Amino acid sequence: MNHQAVVETPVGTLQVISDDTALVQVGWIDESGGAATSGETDTPLLRQAVTELQEYFAGKRTLFTVPIRFTGSDFTVKVLKALAEVPYGEVVSYKELATRTGSPAAARGIGRVMAGNRLPIILPCHRVVAADGSLTGYSGQGGTKTKRWLLDFEKGNV
Repeated sequence: MNHQAVVETPVGTLQVISDDTALVQVGWIDESGGAATSGETDTPLLRQAVTELQEYFAGKRTLFTVPIRFTGSDFTVKVLKALAEVPYGEVVSYKELATRTGSPAAARGIGRVMAGNRLPIILPCHRVVAADGSLTGYSGQGGTKTKRWLLDFEKGNV
């Protein structure tokens, strides 16, 4: 059974979804009230996820410890695990992340994985930029504006 909670953040309202053992999705609820899923909303795992997100946005947390579920192909899981290791406040290029996963020619594949990241912020795809440092996209609400805000926030510029 899935469980869900809603978290208000400076970058929009987030819906946090878990099963009984791990966080499985974080996504934006659009301003029109776009659909939250049904299910129990008060579980220890959800309370932990909500607390950690609130602490992150309060500037009190730089590392998430809530259990998460990595899903997808072997390549996708390898990329997401490498992404989880990108430190708070730092950025890496798509090419760098591809090299870290042992697939140095897979920068485009890395981009596809970032676009499909089901756990944004928790798995910090906002920390992945183009080789020249430019922001090339962000699938979260607000696009690159949100990505820029998250990067500036982590550098203490917000």
